[in-house]
Amino acid sequence: MNLYDWGHSDANIAARDVSYNIAQFDAKHMLAERGYELLNLSLRLQLLERVMANHIDTTAKVKVHVERVQSRLDAGVGRVAELREARLLELDLEIEGNRFTAQRDMIIDQLAATFSLGPDDARVIVEIFMANRPLDLAHINADGTEKAHVLRLRQSVVSHEEVQIRSSRYPKFTGVLDGTIFDITDHEEEYEVVGRIEMAMPLYDGGSAKAQLRETAWRTRELKSALDSLARDHNSRMEELSRRFNDIEREEQELEARKVELEERLNAIKAVQGKTVTSPQQLAQLEVELGRATARLIEVKFERESVRANALVLTEQLDDVLVISNGEAGC
Repeated sequence: MNLYDWGHSDANIAARDVSYNIAQFDAKHMLAERGYELLNLSLRLQLLERVMANHIDTTAKVKVHVERVQSRLDAGVGRVAELREARLLELDLEIEGNRFTAQRDMIIDQLAATFSLGPDDARVIVEIFMANRPLDLAHINADGTEKAHVLRLRQSVVSHEEVQIRSSRYPKFTGVLDGTIFDITDHEEEYEVVGRIEMAMPLYDGGSAKAQLRETAWRTRELKSALDSLARDHNSRMEELSRRFNDIEREEQELEARKVELEERLNAIKAVQGKTVTSPQQLAQLEVELGRATARLIEVKFERESVRANALVLTEQLDDVLVISNGEAGC
């Protein structure tokens, strides 16, 4: 029976318990990273689908005006240059549409290969995110993050290991109890119990303990440096996300105003020209500008959601927003 080991056994048990907690946090962080990867792909897919829908609508409207340009040329009241410009608009839209389709197909393939999910699953992920996400940008101090907590736990493990190393150099006291029962026929009810205390002490370990202590001291300094670096990186990223979030809000307001201006200009020209359109090429150009402004507005809105998601990852809240937990399949 171990009588006293200078805290060696307690330190060993404590180190194992802390290491288990660290493993749990590591698993949770890995799950959150996979969740963000899935959300990011889903947001990009939804962005492309909405941009493509807007593009199809714009292409259909431009096609009507191009046909009018062709009709005016056939009637002898139009110019070839106007038709060429209108055809170039159609060609540019076709190239853009092909690019959007290729990007969408690539993301769908990536979803299938990485997560075995399809477009419908991506829509559900985005719906869950949009329903549960906070409207304000998530924020948390670096010291309050689980990453900082894990680093402090690792420091605790090193401290327990140091206790084990130091205690290994001290004497160990062990209690030993021996019992002897004599032959019952010759010595009835006679027995012998002998107890003793044994001490074991390492005389020389070749400098192993000293080298291990130097390593634990180095790991302690490394973990302290990691904590300082975490705080700097965390604060820097939070400031960057906050700045980008505010920039996106301003850009969104500007794009909304730009879209309204283009719509008013387009409606004004249509009202002036009436049923007899005298400048279909100009209308086609305005339709393209309006379509691209609308597409950019869609992109900016999804970029804002991406910034929100980044902030949720940084503040370790994304798994709660997506309603996922350790042990679930799919991530």
